[in-house]
Amino acid sequence: MICKTETTLQTLIAFIHQTPRLAAWLIFTELVEFLWKPFPLRFMRWIFSRRLGQNLSPSIMDKLRERVNTTFYTRYFYSYVIVNIEDGSRIVFYRQKRGSLWINNFNEAAKWLNEQENDRLNRENTGRPNTKWVFVRFLDVDVTRVVLDRQPLLVADPD
Repeated sequence: MICKTETTLQTLIAFIHQTPRLAAWLIFTELVEFLWKPFPLRFMRWIFSRRLGQNLSPSIMDKLRERVNTTFYTRYFYSYVIVNIEDGSRIVFYRQKRGSLWINNFNEAAKWLNEQENDRLNRENTGRPNTKWVFVRFLDVDVTRVVLDRQPLLVADPD
């Protein structure tokens, strides 16, 4: 009598002999998935390129609530186009803000992101090489290096 495990093993060996490349690829992907499961994703990145004239903190917070369940810190930067009023040349200007402190709950994250977004939307704060350059438009907002820790987020603010 042949047991089910032996039949499965025989079927697998026959499959490997018939299609060695496909079988090798499947085994490789299963092995990688098996080896990486114990290690959680530590870095996340989101790039926003639509509706840049408004405050994006609700959209960013939706992404954070969807994917993050441990304490984290993040970096935030954005890019915009400036034009020279003398010769009409355009350049992309990048503005990186100081990263956040370790964030323990979503209320802290919302407050920090809202400050960053309000600062971005204030056109007087846009950096430029000199006064001959004027702001044209935003290109994107990049929330990058969301580094996760092992400590879970607090459910509510401690009082």
